[in-house]
Amino acid sequence: MFLLALVVRVALIFYFQTWRIPSDSHHWNFGYENGQVARSLAEGKGFAAPFPETTNPTAWLAPGYPWLLSLLFRIFGVFSPIAALVALLSNALLSATTCLIVYWCGREFFDETTGLLGSIVFALNPTSIWHTITSVWDVTASTLLLTVLVYSLSRLQQAPGLKAGVITAVIAGVLGLFNPGCLIVYAAGVVWISVRQWRLLPVLAGIPLVICLPWMLRNEAVLHRLTLKSNFGTELRIGNNPLAPSTAAAAVMDLHPSFSELPIYKRLGEVGYVDWCGRQARQFIGEHPAAFIKLVFRRVLIFWTGSEDSPWGGSLKTRGDLQILKRVVACSWGIAALIGLAAGLHYANHMLLILSMAAYPLPYYLTHVTNRYRMPLEPIMAILVGHVLLWLGRRLRLLPSTVWIYRA
Repeated sequence: MFLLALVVRVALIFYFQTWRIPSDSHHWNFGYENGQVARSLAEGKGFAAPFPETTNPTAWLAPGYPWLLSLLFRIFGVFSPIAALVALLSNALLSATTCLIVYWCGREFFDETTGLLGSIVFALNPTSIWHTITSVWDVTASTLLLTVLVYSLSRLQQAPGLKAGVITAVIAGVLGLFNPGCLIVYAAGVVWISVRQWRLLPVLAGIPLVICLPWMLRNEAVLHRLTLKSNFGTELRIGNNPLAPSTAAAAVMDLHPSFSELPIYKRLGEVGYVDWCGRQARQFIGEHPAAFIKLVFRRVLIFWTGSEDSPWGGSLKTRGDLQILKRVVACSWGIAALIGLAAGLHYANHMLLILSMAAYPLPYYLTHVTNRYRMPLEPIMAILVGHVLLWLGRRLRLLPSTVWIYRA
């Protein structure tokens, strides 16, 4: 499965030539905010300038991926095609490695057959393939780290101990430096495990804080905001504003500094701009609670069905419209995974899977949803899809009650 996933992704990178990223708009399409901050780092200007024509220090992003991308810029050239190619090939390697973790997770939560089938599902998952071959972003690395974290939490639940607790906490700390939003899964898992193993709580809570604290202190010193990321107010306003109810995606992406609001961002500064956005969003929610509730329910539907109006395009060199494929894949995967939550699960043994599916989307239900945001959850969904396929096969008597895997 590792080799299958790697070959498919690498072949498609070269077939579609997705490393040839347009250079217009200050190379904005090359990693967007990640690319801009990586350029600033590579040029020795610090963690700054998340948008074109800006120079200010920033905490708009967590530091992990921009720093790694800046290393590629230093080695291969800023915004060079070879840097893009290496970034995408790195995605392919990380995504293929995720197949191995999916197999181990499936074996840990269910059995070896489920692990193998889940690995096949993820290896051929069009969502995973598309983000791997087109996205110069942290999404593939975050997907791998979250899957490793869920596996480590499962091992910790089965065999609690200080060593396992330290390993799990370190993984969580590293994940926090790439995608802080994923830590909601860790928080839910820690609460679940600490009910029985409360002595591990100081380790599980303290080590990620120690790992992330230097970055948070930097943000306090530079931006006067003790945080991992600074942009929550902006994300909240994108999905909660007077125009959002009339849009197909339940969000207005134009309300973002990368579009028409860059002058406001530059005038107010990052923290001032984010606070201004947050006040507007909270005002809308307070004055229109019914509209907010409807928007939340719409975002729940969009998250699981992929029905927002953004096509799969990116840097793909293709003439076809992939919008229908995107919706079919996202919807079928989402529904199958949700069915898997109810298909013969033993809730004590599978609670970490349930918590992952329940907790991970919560910030996006409140703010706004795109297909990229769901990507880190796709490996967990692949396991559940593999589980439900085997469950249905056995219930319909298409498969024997036990499926054996031949080992050479």
